[in-house]
Amino acid sequence: MNTFSEEYLKVLRSAEKNGADLFLSAEPYNEGWGNWILDDIEDELTITEKISVDEIKDFAFQGFTAGWLSYDYGMILRGINRTKKPELPLGVLRRYRNRLMVSGAKFTGSKLPRLVCSRIDAGTSETEYISITNNIIDHISNGDIYQLNHAVRFNAHPELTASFIDLFMSKPSPYGARFNMGNHDLFSLSPELFLEVEDGRVVSKPIKGTLKASLPGFSESHELTDSVKESAELSMIVDMVRNDISEHCQNGSVKVKDHKSVFRINDLLQMYSTVTGVLDDNSDVVDLLLTAFPGASITGCPKKRAMELIDLYEPFSRGIYCGSFFLIPDRKNLISSIAIRTGCWNKSSDIFSYYAGSGIVMDSNAENEYAETMAKGNTFREFFHEDL
Repeated sequence: MNTFSEEYLKVLRSAEKNGADLFLSAEPYNEGWGNWILDDIEDELTITEKISVDEIKDFAFQGFTAGWLSYDYGMILRGINRTKKPELPLGVLRRYRNRLMVSGAKFTGSKLPRLVCSRIDAGTSETEYISITNNIIDHISNGDIYQLNHAVRFNAHPELTASFIDLFMSKPSPYGARFNMGNHDLFSLSPELFLEVEDGRVVSKPIKGTLKASLPGFSESHELTDSVKESAELSMIVDMVRNDISEHCQNGSVKVKDHKSVFRINDLLQMYSTVTGVLDDNSDVVDLLLTAFPGASITGCPKKRAMELIDLYEPFSRGIYCGSFFLIPDRKNLISSIAIRTGCWNKSSDIFSYYAGSGIVMDSNAENEYAETMAKGNTFREFFHEDL
């Protein structure tokens, strides 16, 4: 097993303790944003409703920029009224005096002691979840929407301070991120690439279809690829992604490949497709990011109406959950994640809030969707709680 060296782990733990922002990737995934330690903030832009797209570009293109956008900012971009007050700002962009990118660092995960919790509260009970899911299915049957991502919020009460490094080591991911917001720490273990642009070449890899693996390897992947429900949902989301990126891609360049592929992350199998394109000469990565934001895989179809119903049925602000973390080197280069498997550590209340959700379509079974949501929630639950 390849692991981070003890020396590098010591550097990571010191960086976390000193408040650095971390963007980490783990093997065996052949993708990710690499391993970045970002420290000593040179400049910062906090996103508000009054910040214009031009102001975001002016900041982002002055030099290497890291940051995040909340799902709530996506609501503003889509003209949707927000009925819940978010705990965090709409997003933050930063440039740093100190940047360390460690190339060749390899990590596949390791067993660590779990962080015992006094309790974990689910904001939505199984009965409530099933009732809401059936209401969503009614919207679908009435032609109001075709698909919707429905999420649950959990509040964990750990007995000790949560460590992102420990969490990442126990649940490695290709798009791990820790972002220090002072009184809050954002932790993400996302497996999903939102948008990557490399010298103008665009890639998106939407995920739809999750299965808890009980056997080694990929022996159960056919249960995803053969599922009519999961296949239809992925195809619908792929069409949305194609549409989302086409506005800023060259005509005829948007293609789909590797449709219904499967990869494994920890004990979950995930089905995905790859959508590619070529950035238009008159567009930049911020144009692309904001036009496609928030991601199709965590909203629904059609996007705006699905987001209106998400706000109606979910009794919380999503905040960073289902938003995006990103790195922007310049106008033609970007890498960003869908902020799933993501939570927020409130240092004042000592509460770690995290989320999990699933996509609802016409032939969804509410009980099965609840089971899938709980399986995704175990990414954090298994770390934060001994009594599973």
